[in-house]
Amino acid sequence: MGTRLSEISQYVQKCMFPVNGIPLLGHHIDRATSLGVEENNIHVVVGYRADDARNFLRRYHPKVNQLPTMNVKGGTGTGLLSTEDAVGRNWSWGYVFYGDNYFTDPLTSWREKEEPIVAVRSVADLSRYGAVLSKDGYLQDIVEKKITGSGHALVGAMKEPPEIFDHIKRVKPNDGEIFLTDAIMSLNEERAHRVHEIDGSWYDVGSKDTLKLAINGDNHG
Repeated sequence: MGTRLSEISQYVQKCMFPVNGIPLLGHHIDRATSLGVEENNIHVVVGYRADDARNFLRRYHPKVNQLPTMNVKGGTGTGLLSTEDAVGRNWSWGYVFYGDNYFTDPLTSWREKEEPIVAVRSVADLSRYGAVLSKDGYLQDIVEKKITGSGHALVGAMKEPPEIFDHIKRVKPNDGEIFLTDAIMSLNEERAHRVHEIDGSWYDVGSKDTLKLAINGDNHG
């Protein structure tokens, strides 16, 4: 779906792409605070061109915790695991947002639910996304970019308990990467994850076309 963002992302980190005049990172921080998370309890892990994100945080969100730059090739699980020492285990639930996703659903209902949650969105073509298979509203499997046709795509938003760290550590690397989805599926055997289909717009900003859609306000699907 369009040219990948390699040319643009040589100069701008994906989480710093502006939508409605605010970087994606800023939207995630605003959503977390609207869910009741104080800025000093928000932890941001950045990789490529980390200085851009760090400068933004210092200027607009100085209370947000900036963690050491992650290994870009370490995978999504490695990124979350790098927060373990900083966040500790003295909490019940945490929100995880992928920096290159933009969505407008405020996730208000998540505050009251005492269970793990993964966000999904119905799309016409699953071939570019992780496909989420569910039954009776609960997660059954996550299949990475191997399913075609319509269905539920994984959105980069989750609600997880502290035990997610233990399950990340159990995941065997795949080509040197540890994927958070593998850890979620491991944890799902012990604690069932509810599947939440988001409302409003969603963009996985992985190409010039989807970036344009996000800026222009059109929907996936």
